[in-house]
Amino acid sequence: MDKMVDEEQNVLQNLLAIIAEHEENIRVLNLELGNAEFEYSGPPEVMQKESALINELKKLETAKEKRMVILFELKTKEQQLCDKLVLTPGEGMFFLTKMCNSGQYFDFWTEMSIFDQNFDFWT
Repeated sequence: MDKMVDEEQNVLQNLLAIIAEHEENIRVLNLELGNAEFEYSGPPEVMQKESALINELKKLETAKEKRMVILFELKTKEQQLCDKLVLTPGEGMFFLTKMCNSGQYFDFWTEMSIFDQNFDFWT
Protein backbone atom coordinates (compact mmCIF):
# COMPACT_ATOMS: atom_id res chain seq x y z
CA MET A 1 0.00 0.00 0.00
CA ASP A 2 2.81 2.43 0.85
CA LYS A 3 4.40 1.70 -2.52
CA MET A 4 1.22 2.77 -4.34
CA VAL A 5 1.01 5.97 -2.32
CA ASP A 6 4.66 6.74 -3.09
CA GLU A 7 4.09 6.14 -6.81
CA GLU A 8 1.05 8.41 -6.76
CA GLN A 9 3.05 11.12 -4.99
CA ASN A 10 5.83 10.77 -7.59
CA VAL A 11 3.34 11.10 -10.44
CA LEU A 12 1.81 14.17 -8.80
CA GLN A 13 5.22 15.75 -8.25
CA ASN A 14 6.18 15.08 -11.88
CA LEU A 15 2.94 16.66 -13.10
CA LEU A 16 3.50 19.70 -10.88
CA ALA A 17 7.02 20.06 -12.25
CA ILE A 18 5.71 19.81 -15.82
CA ILE A 19 3.04 22.42 -15.04
CA ALA A 20 5.67 24.76 -13.59
CA GLU A 21 7.77 24.31 -16.73
CA HIS A 22 4.78 25.06 -18.97
CA GLU A 23 3.93 28.15 -16.92
CA GLU A 24 7.50 29.42 -17.26
CA ASN A 25 7.51 28.79 -21.03
CA ILE A 26 4.18 30.61 -21.33
CA ARG A 27 5.54 33.53 -19.29
CA VAL A 28 8.62 33.79 -21.53
CA LEU A 29 6.61 33.57 -24.77
CA ASN A 30 4.13 36.20 -23.58
CA LEU A 31 7.04 38.46 -22.72
CA GLU A 32 8.65 37.91 -26.14
CA LEU A 33 5.36 38.51 -27.94
CA GLY A 34 4.47 41.56 -25.88
CA ASN A 35 1.30 39.94 -24.53
CA ALA A 36 -0.24 40.44 -21.13
CA GLU A 37 0.74 37.97 -18.45
CA PHE A 38 -1.22 34.71 -18.66
CA GLU A 39 -3.30 33.74 -15.65
CA TYR A 40 -4.83 30.29 -15.52
CA SER A 41 -8.50 30.49 -14.53
CA GLY A 42 -9.70 26.97 -15.25
CA PRO A 43 -10.50 24.09 -12.94
CA PRO A 44 -7.95 23.40 -10.19
CA GLU A 45 -7.50 19.73 -11.10
CA VAL A 46 -3.89 19.02 -12.07
CA MET A 47 -4.63 17.06 -15.25
CA GLN A 48 -7.03 19.70 -16.58
CA LYS A 49 -4.61 22.48 -15.74
CA GLU A 50 -1.80 20.69 -17.57
CA SER A 51 -4.03 20.22 -20.62
CA ALA A 52 -5.06 23.89 -20.65
CA LEU A 53 -1.45 25.02 -20.29
CA ILE A 54 -0.36 22.76 -23.16
CA ASN A 55 -3.05 24.31 -25.37
CA GLU A 56 -1.98 27.84 -24.39
CA LEU A 57 1.66 26.99 -25.01
CA LYS A 58 0.87 25.60 -28.48
CA LYS A 59 -1.13 28.74 -29.30
CA LEU A 60 1.75 31.01 -28.26
CA GLU A 61 4.35 28.93 -30.12
CA THR A 62 2.23 29.17 -33.27
CA ALA A 63 1.93 32.95 -32.85
CA LYS A 64 5.68 33.26 -32.36
CA GLU A 65 6.35 31.13 -35.44
CA LYS A 66 4.06 33.32 -37.54
CA ARG A 67 5.75 36.47 -36.28
CA MET A 68 9.18 35.01 -37.02
CA VAL A 69 8.08 34.34 -40.62
CA ILE A 70 6.84 37.92 -40.93
CA LEU A 71 10.11 39.20 -39.44
CA PHE A 72 12.11 37.15 -41.94
CA GLU A 73 10.00 38.49 -44.82
CA LEU A 74 10.42 42.07 -43.63
CA LYS A 75 14.18 41.66 -43.22
CA THR A 76 14.37 40.20 -46.70
CA LYS A 77 12.40 43.13 -48.13
CA GLU A 78 14.55 45.57 -46.18
CA GLN A 79 17.72 43.97 -47.54
CA GLN A 80 16.39 44.06 -51.10
CA LEU A 81 15.46 47.73 -50.75
CA CYS A 82 18.82 48.54 -49.18
CA ASP A 83 20.55 46.76 -52.05
CA LYS A 84 18.67 49.04 -54.45
CA LEU A 85 19.55 52.08 -52.36
CA VAL A 86 23.11 50.84 -51.75
CA LEU A 87 22.70 51.10 -47.98
CA THR A 88 23.20 48.70 -45.09
CA PRO A 89 19.95 47.46 -43.49
CA GLY A 90 20.26 49.76 -40.46
CA GLU A 91 20.95 52.78 -42.62
CA GLY A 92 18.13 51.78 -44.96
CA MET A 93 15.51 51.72 -42.23
CA PHE A 94 16.74 55.10 -40.95
CA PHE A 95 16.59 56.49 -44.49
CA LEU A 96 13.06 55.13 -45.08
CA THR A 97 11.85 56.41 -41.71
CA LYS A 98 13.34 59.82 -42.38
CA MET A 99 11.76 59.96 -45.86
CA CYS A 100 8.36 58.81 -44.60
CA ASN A 101 8.38 61.13 -41.61
CA SER A 102 9.42 64.12 -43.68
CA GLY A 103 6.17 63.97 -45.59
CA GLN A 104 8.08 64.34 -48.84
CA TYR A 105 7.21 60.84 -49.96
CA PHE A 106 4.17 60.24 -47.76
CA ASP A 107 1.71 59.96 -50.64
CA PHE A 108 4.01 57.57 -52.50
CA TRP A 109 4.45 55.28 -49.47
CA THR A 110 0.74 55.41 -48.71
CA GLU A 111 -0.22 54.57 -52.28
CA MET A 112 2.53 52.01 -52.90
CA SER A 113 3.05 50.51 -49.46
CA ILE A 114 6.19 48.39 -49.40
CA PHE A 115 4.33 46.03 -47.10
CA ASP A 116 1.50 45.44 -49.58
CA GLN A 117 1.80 41.89 -50.92
CA ASN A 118 0.27 42.95 -54.26
CA PHE A 119 2.85 45.65 -54.93
CA ASP A 120 6.14 44.39 -56.33
CA PHE A 121 8.51 47.19 -55.37
CA TRP A 122 11.62 45.15 -56.06
CA THR A 123 11.32 44.62 -59.83
